[in-house]
Amino acid sequence: MLDRQTELLFRAVDLIFDDEYYLLANKDISAAAVDPFLHFLSHGLMEGRPPSPTFSNQRIWDELLSMFGSDAAVRRQVSRIARLQRLSKRTVIRLAGRSSKHRKPFWARPGFANREVDLCYIRASDEWHLKQTTLAEAICQFEQEFSKRLLSFSHELRPDVDFYQALYGTKLNALQIQCEWACADSSSDVFVSLAHFLKHHCGDGDLVFDGYDHAGYIAQNPTFDDGFNEIQAFAHFIATGLEQGLRPPRNLSTALLNIIEARLESLDETGSQQVPFAAFTLKQAGVSSSVVDRFSCQYAANNPEFSAMAFAKTDDQLSAFWIDYHSATLSTASGQHRKAVSHAQRALGYECGSTFALDKGHDTVSRWHRDVHRSLQALARSTEVMPKEQDMSKEFAAVLSAIPRFQSNPERGRKSILRQRLRRIGILADLSLPQCKRYRVDQKVEYLTSLGLDTCVFDVHSEVDKAAAECAFFDLWICYRTPAYYGVLKLLSQARALDIPTVFEIDDLILDPTLFPETRDSYGNAIDEDQYAELRVLPFLYAAVARCCRFGIASTDALSEHLAKLVQSGQSFVLPNGIDAGHLSAMQSLVPDRTADAPDVIRVFVGSATKSHKDHVAEVFVPQAVKIAQAFPGKVQFSLCGSFDDLYRNLDDTARRAIGHIELGWDYASYLSTLSGFDINVVPLEKSTFTDCKSEIKWLEASLLGVPSVLAATDAYTRCVDDGATGLLVKNEDYVTPISRLCQVATDRARIGNEARSAVTHLFSADRQCAALKTILDQIGVVQ
Repeated sequence: MLDRQTELLFRAVDLIFDDEYYLLANKDISAAAVDPFLHFLSHGLMEGRPPSPTFSNQRIWDELLSMFGSDAAVRRQVSRIARLQRLSKRTVIRLAGRSSKHRKPFWARPGFANREVDLCYIRASDEWHLKQTTLAEAICQFEQEFSKRLLSFSHELRPDVDFYQALYGTKLNALQIQCEWACADSSSDVFVSLAHFLKHHCGDGDLVFDGYDHAGYIAQNPTFDDGFNEIQAFAHFIATGLEQGLRPPRNLSTALLNIIEARLESLDETGSQQVPFAAFTLKQAGVSSSVVDRFSCQYAANNPEFSAMAFAKTDDQLSAFWIDYHSATLSTASGQHRKAVSHAQRALGYECGSTFALDKGHDTVSRWHRDVHRSLQALARSTEVMPKEQDMSKEFAAVLSAIPRFQSNPERGRKSILRQRLRRIGILADLSLPQCKRYRVDQKVEYLTSLGLDTCVFDVHSEVDKAAAECAFFDLWICYRTPAYYGVLKLLSQARALDIPTVFEIDDLILDPTLFPETRDSYGNAIDEDQYAELRVLPFLYAAVARCCRFGIASTDALSEHLAKLVQSGQSFVLPNGIDAGHLSAMQSLVPDRTADAPDVIRVFVGSATKSHKDHVAEVFVPQAVKIAQAFPGKVQFSLCGSFDDLYRNLDDTARRAIGHIELGWDYASYLSTLSGFDINVVPLEKSTFTDCKSEIKWLEASLLGVPSVLAATDAYTRCVDDGATGLLVKNEDYVTPISRLCQVATDRARIGNEARSAVTHLFSADRQCAALKTILDQIGVVQ
């Protein structure tokens, strides 16, 4: 029997599939004379063929994705159908439970008038035939005389004389039975055949019935009249007894078990509350199947006092597997995730080599992860107090510990993979921020390549599953700005099982929800409420991954101190942003000659690639910039470059005469070219714990181009800038004094710019950066 997921696929396709359109649209299929529905299930869906004139292939694929969760899950179900079809096409059609609404009634099909229709559905008598010229006319007359008056005509009805006589105790031939049925009241249940009866009660009329132990049924249920014959006892059990919890005879045939399963499924679809009880009764009677186990688990979940009796330890490993499998599903649905994981783990223990069981384990844990994440998002959108970071990290850590793993002896499996080869570094990274990607990912790849190490980068938003699948082929994993998505935790789980070192890397203090994000006002009008709520969730997700990694790498000393408190080893290393090949090329082509006469207008660059920290610029820096421009009328021009759209729109006319705005996309070459055309670089930041963790990148870039900088006295700038020699530090938020000094004295601008260029080319050279990175890898234990 197919599992529930495959049956859902059948029904979803059957609802929209049009046989005639599919054959007309695909001449090759029509010429091959194959069943169109079966072909679409096993080939057409994957080949992109539309199932009907009103339903595209992409649309049905999207609906199946929403139903099963992933491309891989859909493909597994389709492959399962294809395998079963090769064994038995009739079984697939039967299990699909296809409705008749997509097929025209036989009297309306092409060729009917030419006697091309098989009349096996109605066994008309010779007397009826003699009155008609053709078989077609005979059926048309029957349809006109009977079915239009009372009941809709059904080509699926095939009168079964023996069944009818046994059920009703009457003697009629096939035509009389058909007429009796057509003339019966539409509200009464009159069945002309076993197939008709099963179709009515089970939704599957093609199942074969091979006999029923009516004596055994009556013996186990003594309230019945022993006059019941085989058919009557069977009909009573299927129509009434099963739902009432009455027991069938022992030693059920395979066909009868299939019928019972179909009946339970059809009752479940109608919302019958008796289905779990009926299944529980069957379980007590010794009936075991995936359907019975599933509904029995549901009954036990709602009635804990019966759980032990229903699911006592069994020697039947397959039955035990299904019990835990379905119990995991029920526990997940009720939000009991730890209990669900326990059941899923036991199920995986019974079927440790089964991809099906492994998928169930991942599905159970991922749903737990999803609920943890959603609850955090809901809190972020509400006015309630956010939880403690440590508490949320413990939740994510518990999810990680519950993720199923492939290998029971990871070290032996890892050694079989790691032969004599080049050491490899895997980087899972958020690549959505261009400036961060350039310095923390692209630049690192350049350094690692210089060290002779093979490196592969995976995008956390699109390639995390691929990274997890290839986890064992790397000697170190660096997770840069990766939130605690399920795929990330899955990768870390695999790395832990294989004893592969993991490093969390960050370049902003976005790990502490008490410090990030800043108040929404600090972003101006740059973000809405939903965006701000997402920012409130991020530090919990980043901190959870940091706590699951062994080591840390940060861009500044201050940030490294914070990160060391989270990572498992307590060791966090500092790797500052440095100089790479792109910088060296820019220095050769963009550095202007600043020894010439002073320019007529001194241009001041104020750059930003993020939406934060705009309140300090608007409230503190802008008024001082206006004051400087008024002190040097026509001689100084400030430019806000980058993410200052909302701030600039709110400037008054006086401020706009002193301050301009340049919109910069993130094309790095254009950015450096723009910066090289300015005379002074200013970095206005409010000193805080958060800004103390920001790197010296803006000073580094300006200095490479010989542009002198006026810098907020944050921790990074205080550490690396020699005040008055390689830059000017702002004291007490006074930007007027240092900027005015550089505006007045051209020689100071040239001297500071030159000394700054010498300083950064020494402190942050590629050679020093590679040496620092090698030292870090040595301490982690990667480079030998």
